[in-house]
Amino acid sequence: MVDHDTGRLVWAADGRDKKTVASFFAELGPERTGRIELVSSDMGEWITRVVARECPQATLCLDPFHVVKLASAALDEVRREVWNDARRAGDPAGARWLKGAR
Repeated sequence: MVDHDTGRLVWAADGRDKKTVASFFAELGPERTGRIELVSSDMGEWITRVVARECPQATLCLDPFHVVKLASAALDEVRREVWNDARRAGDPAGARWLKGAR
């Protein structure tokens, strides 16, 4: 866990799962956990579920890299669908253009 205001590491432990995140909040205690306002996450369910349970007052902030990654994947899926539609409709020029339109 990192304090984003100072950039300092405030807590670390072995593990990358719900139990590890929960142990942070247990060690922090309910009073200090209740003062947390913002939590950054990479959208991992193993983080977001524990934060929602232990820190319901906090706003969950998603990191830009993973948001862009999700949006790019969704856009790519739509592009493939439209490409397939163009191929099926007998539009080879449109399909060729869409195939390279990343």
